[in-house]
Amino acid sequence: MRSRFVILPVLQPLEGDLPGIIEATAKRIDPEYAVEATEPKVRQAAEVFFQKGATPRHIRTALGNALLLRGNLDADAVLFAAHDLVESIDSGSVVYSDLWAIKACSSRSFLPWSRNPAQYPFPPHLEGIVDTATGEVDASELGKRLEALKPHANL
Repeated sequence: MRSRFVILPVLQPLEGDLPGIIEATAKRIDPEYAVEATEPKVRQAAEVFFQKGATPRHIRTALGNALLLRGNLDADAVLFAAHDLVESIDSGSVVYSDLWAIKACSSRSFLPWSRNPAQYPFPPHLEGIVDTATGEVDASELGKRLEALKPHANL
């Protein structure tokens, strides 16, 4: 069935992507108090969100809650949102979805590291699955990891 579609893998954001995601999301929620990705408190919030395994959807919810509780979305509110987010993220499902995105991908060229695998900041859960020098995916190891995670993923 997958061969009938073009499938682009959408992986969880890397830690370095989160400040930009926070900025863009905050601007959509509350354009009056636009925050910048380069602000130290926004970068600190990004680290907290990353440590908690927050996805863009979790960040959107946390920022919305902060707006409701604080009345605006300045850098202090963004940092508050990161600390206020309850860690209920199912990391097994996050990893499982990343691995399935890679498995279902229609073309190696669609993988985010395809142009320069040596410079791509691979997340730890791809260790042993993707050759960081060549970008090649070990299909056998990928299949083993998917099977191992399947009972733990929130499907």
